[in-house]
Amino acid sequence: MRALCNRMPDLKREAWLSLLSTDPRPALLSSEEPFARFVTLTAVLGLPEQDPDVRATRQSVVSDAGIRALVDRLPVWESGFSFGGHNSPAFPPNLLRLLHGLGVRAGDFPAIERLLDQLLRHQADDGRYLTPGPATWAALPCDHFAILESAIR
Repeated sequence: MRALCNRMPDLKREAWLSLLSTDPRPALLSSEEPFARFVTLTAVLGLPEQDPDVRATRQSVVSDAGIRALVDRLPVWESGFSFGGHNSPAFPPNLLRLLHGLGVRAGDFPAIERLLDQLLRHQADDGRYLTPGPATWAALPCDHFAILESAIR
């Protein structure tokens, strides 16, 4: 954390900050929520994931109780599974995208690897990824791309 705080005085003033009364970056970098620090370091400050501060922060993300609770919500992708539609927060590709955005990566949790394997195992003859329905698997274009994006990330 000390290295992060040492970088704060060097933050240059950027145009978007003129819209705010105060610079939020120091508060975000000192947040108790590791994913807030990760997103600030990578998406706001543009540091690469190989940066030592980013790597240390990402490790904190992986061990965070809130992140583990999200991972625990990942279901088994099987016929009869109900998730309330592809726009639902419970739709597994949406959870995977959220976790990725917060700093979780391949290999961090076995449950993520299991779900990705399950997602990729179900394809239509034309290659579209399938979504479980009440009685059968369906191939909706929006679901296909959500599954594909999750696999790529």
